[in-house]
Amino acid sequence: AGDAIVAEFVKDGVDTDYLVRSGKSPFTYIIVDKETNTRTCIHTPGDVFAPEEMTQDMVDSILEGASAVYFDGRLAEAAAILAKAAREKGIPVLVEAERLRPGLDVLLHHADYVITSAHFPQQWTGKENVADAMVEILGSLPHACWISTTLGSRGALLLEKTDLEGRVSGMSFEIDQLFARAQHQS
Repeated sequence: AGDAIVAEFVKDGVDTDYLVRSGKSPFTYIIVDKETNTRTCIHTPGDVFAPEEMTQDMVDSILEGASAVYFDGRLAEAAAILAKAAREKGIPVLVEAERLRPGLDVLLHHADYVITSAHFPQQWTGKENVADAMVEILGSLPHACWISTTLGSRGALLLEKTDLEGRVSGMSFEIDQLFARAQHQS
């Protein structure tokens, strides 16, 4: 599976010079149901990439010439090392938060941009509604400019910081109204 994955990356123009290959490759089957506009992912994890395997030379080489870095929330402890270094170099950091994972909170604290699944904000914060949860997340992440939460066939919500001090208080009432209106229209 690893050779096929690398070949596809190369075909799409992805630089694989710093790809670390060892052990079993992770893979995910994605089953799409067009009738219900849903998808099911069946993930088979690969070997874990430990944070101590990431050397400073590796980090510097990976980030050389990078215009942005993306993390899917897996292997969060190793990813956080790279995200911190990217942040220090002024490279934007995008983190996808699908579900709660070990170390994801540390990785999210380096994020400039956050994309979440529909239920992640409430799971992470314990808030009852998505609006309050998104406001809390955006307010708690020191570098995040925005958070977008996908809603499947109903679209997505995006909440953006608009002031320089990172305050987003007072927003959840407006978001609740927008969310309710979007649900009603779908």
